[in-house]
Amino acid sequence: MSKKHKNNPGSRNARRISDVLMEFTVAVVGVDAPPRILENAIALNVRIWNLALLSPAEQGQELWRLREDLNLNQDPVNSAHVDDLLELRKMTYPNDLRHIRDYQISYDDEGALELTAEWVDMGLLAKSLEELYALYALHEKPAAVAPTQAPAV
Repeated sequence: MSKKHKNNPGSRNARRISDVLMEFTVAVVGVDAPPRILENAIALNVRIWNLALLSPAEQGQELWRLREDLNLNQDPVNSAHVDDLLELRKMTYPNDLRHIRDYQISYDDEGALELTAEWVDMGLLAKSLEELYALYALHEKPAAVAPTQAPAV
């Protein structure tokens, strides 16, 4: 299976997110998975990938939604597979804080899958927000205090 990827210039991560996502997906479904299985696995793994970036409370809510979307809330065996995928993502790529915003799957003239993905670095975004808040705090003016009137004599 050959893949083509678009690079995101300026990345602090050496590997393209599309490469990492394909690696994660192939580890789950295998390199010889039929195209439809591969497409479905990529869609699921994008959601799993982004779930790993959430707080534990948010993960619980989003896992429930994901299971609901996949009709797994009444299926403990397949529901556990979703949990396993999330753990695999956390263990295999613990320091990758890229949130996958969008992805596209297409096929070249020979039928080889092409995956492109857009992402946002959540670690960098959080750091930028912290710096912005600190800068705002430095320039914040104290609240105006209403002048007090001298008591009438």
